[in-house]
Amino acid sequence: MEVVIPVKDDSDSYTPTPKPADQLTPIKVNDTPDPKDYINLPADVPADAKVTFKDRVDTSAEGDKDATVVVTYPDGTTDEIEVKVPVERKPAVPNPGTSTGSSWKDLSEKCRGSIIGTSVLGGLGLLLGLISQIRIPAIENANTEIQKRLGIFNPQAAGRAQEFNQTLPLIGGALGTLVALIAIGTTAGLCAPDAKNSSEGRSGSSD
Repeated sequence: MEVVIPVKDDSDSYTPTPKPADQLTPIKVNDTPDPKDYINLPADVPADAKVTFKDRVDTSAEGDKDATVVVTYPDGTTDEIEVKVPVERKPAVPNPGTSTGSSWKDLSEKCRGSIIGTSVLGGLGLLLGLISQIRIPAIENANTEIQKRLGIFNPQAAGRAQEFNQTLPLIGGALGTLVALIAIGTTAGLCAPDAKNSSEGRSGSSD
């Protein structure tokens, strides 16, 4: 009497399952996923079983991609498991050959003009402050001597002039600082990103 012993296919012996979403690690855009990362294989699955994707997974854009993982067993039978491949966008990487800051040509016309004006006004303010600090005693003494010889020297007027000369450096320094601060504040307002965007918006609407 012949006895037939039924032999189960490998695909009937093992039941691989998709990994739950909380166990999946998203890959970056255009990265190549590994099919083994998306299924749970039973511990006793033969070591020479092959795990592949049925079709190429398109990872050119972010999002959850539908894919099919195929497990091919040594006896030739297969299991197919539907999985999700999460893809997230890569952060932008700056080009080492380019600067990430704004260049002169990126600034608005008003901003560029304000920078030039600030440079000029700042220079004038600095010059005003420096001039106000300069005192030449020889000239002051010579002026006093001339007035005395001509008989027009007025001690009271000379005292008031001396007091004014003492306060002049403070006034000149304050005016120079004020001019510089006004110029800097104007430039900051015109060169702010919001100012540039609003300027571009107005020019676009006028078209």
